[in-house]
Amino acid sequence: MKRLTQIHIESWLQSALIIKPEILEKLPGFKRRLKWFLNYRPDLAGLVSHWTEPGHGNRRLLSLLRGHRMKKLLLRMLDETEFLSDYGIRSLSRSHLDTPYVFNCCDHLVSVQYQLGESESGIFGGNSNWRGPVWFPVNDLLIT
Repeated sequence: MKRLTQIHIESWLQSALIIKPEILEKLPGFKRRLKWFLNYRPDLAGLVSHWTEPGHGNRRLLSLLRGHRMKKLLLRMLDETEFLSDYGIRSLSRSHLDTPYVFNCCDHLVSVQYQLGESESGIFGGNSNWRGPVWFPVNDLLIT
């Protein structure tokens, strides 16, 4: 029997994309599904970006967050006690340095903790260059 465990850690998900009109025209299947979603699921469509409001050059913002939620996310993302570091954006909040998230999984205590510099864990082969390849794309996606 599978047992689900919800964990509460501070991480983030990039969730916005600007779509130019000429790109949308090249994606008829996506455009059709988007129209269906807006017409038949307005309850959910109202929770995400203002797709129907065109921006500069008739571009559209496709985002999982509305403006007020994006501002809340950015406040935390640009906070040095959370995600902002001297080297870019952390993928896991620094708040987990002082207060790691600990949970019991199959009678084993497991923790998620922010660690400065090299990893202290043997997971993913120790410090096997895992952290850089995760950090770089996270920051690249944020910029682009």
